[in-house]
Amino acid sequence: MTQQQSWSERLARGVARELRRHRERRGLSAQELADSCAALGMPIQRSVIANFENGRRASIGVAELLVFAAVLKIPPVWLIAPMGFESSFEILPGSDVDPYASAAWISGEHAQSGEEEVYGDNPVPLCDDLIFLMGQIEECREKVEEIRPVVERVAPELDQIEEQLAQLRREFFRHAEKQKDILNQVKELEAQERLADSTNEMFAEADRSYKLMTECNEKMEALVEKKSELAQSRSNLEVYLSYQADYERDAREVINEFRAKGWLPPKIPESLAYLLEEPKREAPLQVPARRRKRGQ
Repeated sequence: MTQQQSWSERLARGVARELRRHRERRGLSAQELADSCAALGMPIQRSVIANFENGRRASIGVAELLVFAAVLKIPPVWLIAPMGFESSFEILPGSDVDPYASAAWISGEHAQSGEEEVYGDNPVPLCDDLIFLMGQIEECREKVEEIRPVVERVAPELDQIEEQLAQLRREFFRHAEKQKDILNQVKELEAQERLADSTNEMFAEADRSYKLMTECNEKMEALVEKKSELAQSRSNLEVYLSYQADYERDAREVINEFRAKGWLPPKIPESLAYLLEEPKREAPLQVPARRRKRGQ
């Protein structure tokens, strides 16, 4: 009985040290901490806080610990397990362990060594998984809402770029054929030794065709680069829609695990309430596609 009381006093002293540590890190006086506790609906006298921190009070209630944590804006477990400040922590009488391991046990993330089988039915990991998945779904939905209007806006522009590219290709090959014909005529005249003053004009015309070909090629390169940039938004939309579908499937599987074990899942936002419903038949991803003309 003496050992149990001694350990409980040591535990309270540890909480008192962490309370003072985090209070001072927040820049709060004992009176300011007391005032903030009262503002939360639980009045705690400054003298109570001072006596506890100075060791004149050897216990702390659960309600007080929770209110202190809320005022200090830290998880309650930070007042119990001195993570980052102590190398060991007496979580139970005579049981010194790593403070991080203690915090994981208190929060239900992990069992103590040798108790893994007892913790087989533990809702905390499932809860963590579902919260993570819901966060990922929300992020994907935000990205989809951000990108979809861009995709819808650039679709007509992509059509125009395709038409411009087709026209430039036709012009390029027309100039290329013209240059080829001129050079063939010059070769024939050279073979017949019939070169005349008009040959210079023919070379000049071939040079003009080459310059026009170069201009067409430069314009096509610029359009292809622009097309790639515009098409990237559509590719990004497809990626986020795919990620969202995967996360939604995984979230429903976790929810079904909760149901199978008879547990209630964590609160699900209204925006994701559809996850509680039976999924509809999967439809193709609704990504605005570029209009295709006949013959394309």
